[in-house]
Amino acid sequence: MLQQNRKEFSDIAPRLQSALQAVVDDAAARLGCIGAIATTLENDGGLYVRAAAFQVPAEQAQRFLADSGLDVTGSTAVLYLDEKKYRYNLGVSAVKGVNGRARAIQQPYLVSDRLYDLLRPLAGEETARRLQTELGISQVVAVPFIVADEVVGSLMAAAAKPFDERDIDFLVAFARQAASSIENHYRLTAMESLEKVIFSLQAKMTDETKVLQAVVDSVVFELGYAGAMVATLERGNALPVRAYALDDRPQILAHLEEKAGVKLLSPKAVVYLDDDYYKDNLSVRAVKGVNGRPQKYLTSNKLYDLLRPIVRKSLADFAQQMLGIRAVIAVPFFVEDEVVGNLFV
Repeated sequence: MLQQNRKEFSDIAPRLQSALQAVVDDAAARLGCIGAIATTLENDGGLYVRAAAFQVPAEQAQRFLADSGLDVTGSTAVLYLDEKKYRYNLGVSAVKGVNGRARAIQQPYLVSDRLYDLLRPLAGEETARRLQTELGISQVVAVPFIVADEVVGSLMAAAAKPFDERDIDFLVAFARQAASSIENHYRLTAMESLEKVIFSLQAKMTDETKVLQAVVDSVVFELGYAGAMVATLERGNALPVRAYALDDRPQILAHLEEKAGVKLLSPKAVVYLDDDYYKDNLSVRAVKGVNGRPQKYLTSNKLYDLLRPIVRKSLADFAQQMLGIRAVIAVPFFVEDEVVGNLFV
């Protein structure tokens, strides 16, 4: 997913918080759960509570939160996937799944009869046992939010009776709803950020070289993406790379350029709109668009789609793995309704 190229954690937007709150409200009200919380998985490997709902008196809910160690403000992560002390936590186990992947097919949720499994190590076993008795909790469950085989968060709930098949079906449906909200939010956020950069570019096309470098630097060092490139539309409908920026791995790029035999800023790093040899390139497809109308943007989860056919697929796949890239996007930019180039992130 595109947002997973981001390097920095950012606060949740109100529109996403509202969507996740609706999910936990439904889980608590429709299934009669004693409590339900929704978390998002951020790029620091932390699960942050973004919404919570309880079907108990407010004072009892507050006491539970205070004793359980759950921070529902979202200011700090409640769990970290890569820290050993959290490895037996039910939510972490559900999110990590098998070999670091969610149990998207084998087991899209985990259930336990012990509240402690959901709270460990935030609360001790005795405290968790006391809270479970006070609230009358019979079972707890953790359901990952999954988008295109990637985990983006989780739904965790506690109930007074064991979850039956119908309950689980509802929880999985709620999780899918939340996952869709998270995906739409990050896609919209990414596009809004990139559009600001594009508008800046369109307004300052006087000193091209400085502007183009400033744009890619802004995308990487201010918006927090792993890398960015800009190509401009030149004579002969050519799209040469004019500027690029990487976050902190220039040595990897130098190695990859040597392997490919192509430098990014060279006459070889060019694609052509009118040459069928380049027709499947993401940049060409974005600019040519449909029926002569450029796309607003095009995305792909393969770096090769952005580099083809200049770089062979095996090397592009290797580069994607080395650079930790999850997705790429090509965004055409315009001057007076005419395409003048492309921004890649």
